[in-house]
Amino acid sequence: MTTKHAFLVGINDYKISPLRGCVNDVIALGELLVRKYNFDSNDITSLYDADATSNNIKQGLANVLRESNPGDTVIFGYAGHGTQKGINIEGEIDGKNEALVPFDMSYNTLITDTKLHEIIMSFLASKEVNFTAIYDCCHSGTMIRSLDFNDTTGKIYEPVINRSLNIEFPQEILTKNVVIGPYNVFSACKDEETAADLLNLNGVPRGAFSYALQKVLDDSPNIIISNIEERVSDIIENITTHKQNPTYFAVNSSSRVFTNS
Repeated sequence: MTTKHAFLVGINDYKISPLRGCVNDVIALGELLVRKYNFDSNDITSLYDADATSNNIKQGLANVLRESNPGDTVIFGYAGHGTQKGINIEGEIDGKNEALVPFDMSYNTLITDTKLHEIIMSFLASKEVNFTAIYDCCHSGTMIRSLDFNDTTGKIYEPVINRSLNIEFPQEILTKNVVIGPYNVFSACKDEETAADLLNLNGVPRGAFSYALQKVLDDSPNIIISNIEERVSDIIENITTHKQNPTYFAVNSSSRVFTNS
């Protein structure tokens, strides 16, 4: 008997550039998985704010994959800050590793895309699991900021300039010297872009991508992956002037969301 599992991480309460909608985003995702995709709430593990440390995120992701069996469905959802780390990284078109920013934010605690891939593939390589990662990295409200991590001192500094945080995970299949997969990735924007964290959407702080994706999936739970992009982009354009291009990598773009068929 196959099982459906989810590991969800939402972080608002950063010590630098706190966010507003990320916890709401992953709570709503968990509710959607139960309501529309027949997940058991007991099989959904969530980390919020102070619990979402670097070690807890990495261990939680490893645990949910370790406990999965062939044929199971596993969802990893992350909403929080993303940034870039390093210079002239081999295998990266932009020369940098994209990274998740955990609650215990520092240069040494960043979770790079390379590390995520290593954790995921260490389990998927030995068993066929239907795995989907959903990444929504947002900036903080109307104050547009960026976080930078000094490679030498490890200190975080925050220049207040007219740009915001970069998404944490590259989606183009050839951005690395290894193939991303075999798993699906839905991401809020391209590596070089930023993602909107809306202060108020229908009275509730939300991330633009999370809200749009979840609305599409709520309205059409059996939608095939190739039909998601245009519908999500249309919703984002209607709720924010922020320019971002959600990016998707699918093992089979003609399959339905969270299934192999």
